[in-house]
Amino acid sequence: MQTQDPAKRRLILASAARLFAEQPFHDVTLEQVATAARVGKGTLYVYFASKDQLYTAAVAEGLSDLAGTIDERLRVTPADAPVRLSAIVEELLGFSRRYPHLFALMRSGHPIAGSGELDAARRRVASRIEVVLRDGVERGQIDDPRPDLTAQFALAMVRASLLYGPVDAPHADLAAQILRVLLRGVAAAPN
Repeated sequence: MQTQDPAKRRLILASAARLFAEQPFHDVTLEQVATAARVGKGTLYVYFASKDQLYTAAVAEGLSDLAGTIDERLRVTPADAPVRLSAIVEELLGFSRRYPHLFALMRSGHPIAGSGELDAARRRVASRIEVVLRDGVERGQIDDPRPDLTAQFALAMVRASLLYGPVDAPHADLAAQILRVLLRGVAAAPN
């Protein structure tokens, strides 16, 4: 039995993420992944039992890395909820710029039923937003009866702005609009 090398596993995942982001799931072959990672096809099976498992691991690892990046950013961000939300939105948008292949893979996702690993990774990212919102509610900075839903909406807003927003819109403009809607809504101010 061949032992697993963490560096080789990361290389396989990075190669797979690029291929899955560039082509539909069903068009990607394990031979392509092996070639891109410069490993034998048999080596893939040392790390992953199937293409579905490889796909799930690539997306889950990307989400886990994103959650870690958000955690690092929040450690150095003041405890003001709007400032912390801004930091999270900037990290989400920055992640899409730094890792376009992985972000494309995560946003267009081939559905995999019953993937606990993937669901847990998604929840870790959403929970960062929810914690900031709940803290803002406790501090009186935010009025939100459902931070759990708003956390999901925030993620959806980032995804939608990147998928459907103006192609040439700077990320700073996208972040500002997302925060404006999150923090103030779109209702006109009362007279």
